[in-house]
Parts: sequence; structure tokens; C-alpha cells
Amino acid sequence: MIKKTSAIFLSLMLAAIFSGCVSKSPQQQTPSPAETQPSSAPSPKNAQSPPLIPLPQVREISVESGNLYFKPNTLALKLNEPVKINISNKGGHTFTIADLGVSVNLTGPSATVTFTPKKTGAFALTCDIPGHKQAGMEGTVTVE
Repeated sequence: MIKKTSAIFLSLMLAAIFSGCVSKSPQQQTPSPAETQPSSAPSPKNAQSPPLIPLPQVREISVESGNLYFKPNTLALKLNEPVKINISNKGGHTFTIADLGVSVNLTGPSATVTFTPKKTGAFALTCDIPGHKQAGMEGTVTVE
């Protein structure tokens, strides 16, 4: 009887060992929880980024305002192109392009004005301090 019990026990042990060594075929494998959960992240081919809108380039110009002069005293600008004018200043003056709506009081050593010309033509650049324009503190701004 001991031999019969030992044979049964040995058969069960071999069956357990054998069944653990056999792998399941791909069709029989159960998916992991990560494979069954829907992804919350969009797939790269479905993801859409917002369209890029290019920022307008701002053209920079340096102008010197001195003892009854602008240097340079002629500026060439482009229609609808933003421009930033950096003005170094000596004395009390203004930087005025009246027809383009630009007027800056120059009381310190420097000032900046940024604008976008909205019309074409030749426009007067002046200092509006009484007597300065008449003494030659003027120029021309051309917008094409």
C-alpha cells in the first residue's frame, strides 16, 4: 500500500511540475491590466497642436536727437511693418511725426517709440519745441 500511495503521490507531483512548465500559446494568454485599459493620452497621429501664428518682426532704428538736429534725419519705413525707434537725446526736444500719430517728449537721455505705419507717403519729422523746427530740427519719414 505504501508503494501504491507513493506512486500516486509521485504521479501528482509530476503532473503539477509538468503543468507549470508548459506555457500558454499567445491566443490563450490573458492580457495584462495595462493592455485592457484605454489610454488617456492621445496617440501622436491623432494629436493636433494649435496652428502657429508668426509674430510680426519689429524693425529697430536708432536716432540721435541733439542740439537742433535729428541724426539720421530721413527714415524709410514699410507699410504695416512694426518699427521701434530708440532715441538718444541731448536737451529738451520732441520726436514728432504728426501725420502718423507719433509724438514723444524727449526730456531724458533716451526714449523709445514703437508704432506700425498704416499709410504710405512722405511725412514730416519735427521737434515741436517753439523755434526748433525753424532752426533746422526736422526730417522726413517715408513709408512705402
